[in-house]
Amino acid sequence: MTINLITSCTDRKSLDVLYTVGSITETSTERRMKHWVGILRGASERRRAIDLYQGEHWKIARRIYTSGRASLWVASAGYGLVHSETQLAGYSATFTHPSPDDVTGQMGTSEERRKWWNLLRQNCENAAPRMREIGSSGPIMLAASAGYIDAMNDEIIDAISNGVEVVIVTSNGLDDRLQSRQVLVEGRFRNVLGGSMQALNVRVAEHIINSLDGMQVSLESARAVVADLASKSPPLKKYSRRTMSDEEVRSVVAEELKSNTRVSKSALLRKLRDQGYACEQTRFSALFSEVKTLSGEVR
Repeated sequence: MTINLITSCTDRKSLDVLYTVGSITETSTERRMKHWVGILRGASERRRAIDLYQGEHWKIARRIYTSGRASLWVASAGYGLVHSETQLAGYSATFTHPSPDDVTGQMGTSEERRKWWNLLRQNCENAAPRMREIGSSGPIMLAASAGYIDAMNDEIIDAISNGVEVVIVTSNGLDDRLQSRQVLVEGRFRNVLGGSMQALNVRVAEHIINSLDGMQVSLESARAVVADLASKSPPLKKYSRRTMSDEEVRSVVAEELKSNTRVSKSALLRKLRDQGYACEQTRFSALFSEVKTLSGEVR
């Protein structure tokens, strides 16, 4: 049976980002959605999703797909759920809060995330089938952050209710109704799998898929693989880092952008941490986007 991997989009794109949710001024979710869908339909330049998204997270997702071990689907705050071969425009939209392109209009609530997702699924072009239909060909494995899982909550529950085998690979807390389908990702798994914390969910998904190659993928088998991984993963090293203020982060980002306008959030955050500084990833992402927007650059 086919493994259907659903993983989140990335902010880094191989096309210029010409369309941003943050540019929409309407306040109601319904009006912003109508405006947004119209913008995307008018886009002239597009690229396959598999080629559009960039960065460490998507490099791993692409590797899983090209290995032939799974079908790949994208959970996108801009397009909803689409297949990785779907042609998409260069856009910026996210379920991550806070962010200038947060689709909730900076409200950051579950209600708004879920409303936006459900409206996208009803109105956006090139939409994938519903998860309950995708799951008829084989189990669904979701590897994404809590914000994206939360946005898809209603559709995931609908798939589970229709008998689909759903495995949720994430490090974050979930809605009570989804916790029973979760395979918990721990930061210490990086000691075995490598890479950044940002890409750890999809790295663990890859580890599960590779470990179960030729075997039945289920919640139980996935949890068994991760339990074995946990037994081999020593605790993460604790670093003594100095916490940066918002103003210090803005200053560093602005200075970096002067010499390298294409620097990514993840690369700059790693650089700062290597230099002994601390900044929580979500806070850094929001400040980075803020500075880049003010400087006239499209992130």
